[in-house]
Amino acid sequence: METGKEVAIKLEDSTRARKKYLKLEYQIYRKYYSDEYYIPFSHKVNIPKIYHYGQDGDYRVLIMDLLGPSLAELFTFQIEKFSLKTVCMLAIKMITTVEHLHSKGYLHRDIKPGNFVMGRGVNGNEIYLIDYGLASAYIDHNNQHIPYNTNARFHGTDKYASVNTHRKIEPGRRDDMESLGYLWIYFLTSNLPWSKQHAKVKKKNRRESYGQVKMHTTIEELTQNLPNAFYEYFKYINTLKFADKPDYDRCRKLFDDCLTEHNYQFDEVFDWSLQ
Repeated sequence: METGKEVAIKLEDSTRARKKYLKLEYQIYRKYYSDEYYIPFSHKVNIPKIYHYGQDGDYRVLIMDLLGPSLAELFTFQIEKFSLKTVCMLAIKMITTVEHLHSKGYLHRDIKPGNFVMGRGVNGNEIYLIDYGLASAYIDHNNQHIPYNTNARFHGTDKYASVNTHRKIEPGRRDDMESLGYLWIYFLTSNLPWSKQHAKVKKKNRRESYGQVKMHTTIEELTQNLPNAFYEYFKYINTLKFADKPDYDRCRKLFDDCLTEHNYQFDEVFDWSLQ
């Protein structure tokens, strides 16, 4: 049936991909829509609509809503720097999006600019979290939190992975939140302390090098010359234990207050909205 609606089609070669990443992504989207897992949410969360998942020859196929540009693309478009107002508004929306995923019992484990995309049309100011290929359940079949593990495999992107991920500690909700903080600092400053190692270190050694710099970077150094909200955010995230549920409202309020302190309004007028 032809409807004229634009969609995104994701393909995965089943003859090459041992792990069914696309199937996992589909299962997570199903949980988002399932009444069985529904949790009333006070903040608006946007989920792309899924039209089809199945096998077509050698390929697994997922058909979903076509979304807008990623934050990575918009960041490049803005000459690799966002204003404080835009970062604070993004922070509030991104916290809500990650909170919603956590409420379904999953961690994303690959928080990075390319995995956050804006909507299209009437939803052009809404933000979506995509690509759940590395996502993992933190709640087991007995409705218990997964156990603490000090020999976990590394998952994620070197630049934005949490300190504990580099230490091979099993990630929890706190680690997704830590990665979010790194994104915001990068958006504001176009840099992270460990990024300076990029040109000096061979690609195969970059993960270890980034990890070492992260472990020795204090919160004061990380948030130097930034509004206090960023310091307070990391200070709070660092108090969280492995199985702790983050106080998402507290985190959102930091950036809402930051907007107010700098005489900005949450009007959803982002830097790129003015182009």
